[in-house]
Amino acid sequence: MRLIEATPAMAGLLAELHARAFPPHQAWDASFIARILDLPGNMGLLAEAPEGPAGFILHSLAADEGEILTVAVLPEMRRRGIGRRLLSGAMAELGMRGARRVFLDVDAENRAAVALYERKGYYRQPDGSRRDALMLAWVFGEGCGCDDG
Repeated sequence: MRLIEATPAMAGLLAELHARAFPPHQAWDASFIARILDLPGNMGLLAEAPEGPAGFILHSLAADEGEILTVAVLPEMRRRGIGRRLLSGAMAELGMRGARRVFLDVDAENRAAVALYERKGYYRQPDGSRRDALMLAWVFGEGCGCDDG
């Protein structure tokens, strides 16, 4: 499998992959994807498997903060490490471009997506056991009640 740069010209293909990877009410259309990729700081990667396109990731960078906008992997291609490979590629690209933090949100009920970001057994303990890590971020002004007059 290889990762290639996703371009606005690929928006139709990316929309098809997104529609197959997400429920209909969450699918992004080609014009929306093309607009995302046309914006400064936005980029994407397409995962090309021997069988054909397997998924993609869209991500953005503004100043030193990155964001994962979407990760889509075809249902029949899941559990092969494609999502992790896409995420690793995006993180490397964002890091090389100066990101100091990368944000993402995920539906808490989407166990496959949550598992993609979990860090199981990340911290080694003195007794040889391992503990999981949580990755957290505080976003000022969201949900803190600060906007209430």
